[in-house]
Amino acid sequence: MRYFLVYTLLTLAVSSGSAWAGDTETRLQQLEAKAAEAKTGKISEYAADSLKEALATISAAQAAVAVGNDKLAQQKIETATLQLAVAEAKGAERELLEQVAVQRVALKKLEAQLERYLQGGEN
Repeated sequence: MRYFLVYTLLTLAVSSGSAWAGDTETRLQQLEAKAAEAKTGKISEYAADSLKEALATISAAQAAVAVGNDKLAQQKIETATLQLAVAEAKGAERELLEQVAVQRVALKKLEAQLERYLQGGEN
């Protein structure tokens, strides 16, 4: 949970700085590239719901850009950036949980092997 909070705060800091530096269409293109990368990675497997929300928000930002509503587009880009950060954090968390489960299975095997060894049985 700490990683999620740190990652979210970092994303907020980076995205707020980029709001001053770049124009809307450039930020939108960067966000689309990041979302496309996330769709091909494990995030799409582990955090599909959050990724779907981010993609819907990106579409809304594209629509706002198309009609020339820059303020709404900026808001949607910020929201989508945060949603992508949440999706990445959820994906990382679920991947780590999966790794922990695998490690627990290995630990149980080693514990059983140790118990057999201590009882004088064969490995």
